[in-house]
Amino acid sequence: MQAFDAPKIGLKFVRDTISDRLKFLMVSCHVTIVGRAIAGWMWVL
Repeated sequence: MQAFDAPKIGLKFVRDTISDRLKFLMVSCHVTIVGRAIAGWMWVL
């Protein structure tokens, strides 16, 4: 039973890791864009 579950657990772990990485990248990109926008506004003001 354990031997059959291992690949599924491994796949789930990999999938979760990839989705977490993607979320992190999207959030960091979003934060960077928002930060630049705010900095730009501050510069204009």
